Amino acid sequence: MRNDLDQIEAAFVGTPLAGLPIGHGPSGTVLVADIDPNRTQEAWQVADALVSVTGRLPVMVTDDFGDTPRIRPEPEPGPSESELRAFAEAAESSDPWLVYRHYRADDDVDEGEVEY
Repeated sequence: MRNDLDQIEAAFVGTPLAGLPIGHGPSGTVLVADIDPNRTQEAWQVADALVSVTGRLPVMVTDDFGDTPRIRPEPEPGPSESELRAFAEAAESSDPWLVYRHYRADDDVDEGEVEY
């Protein structure tokens, strides 16, 4: 996993992201910390331009809230094979249309109104 971080750090050389702390985030993400708030858009544009090299889509996260993800030295383990199988089975058997909604409002629609 460190190889992934090394590759991403190498891709950042010569960009505004060079030299910033980088590490593992939740659920297989990679976090880059200490981005200058005045250069957020520029940093995102650089990360977006490097997607073909890093294989990672950029997502900006703020530290304005208490649940801000923090850099971890090791990646967080993902779900087990049995958990993934159970999730896939539950998803295949669920009914996404248990409650009908009006297309312009978040109001429940009665069964007699569904065709409208």
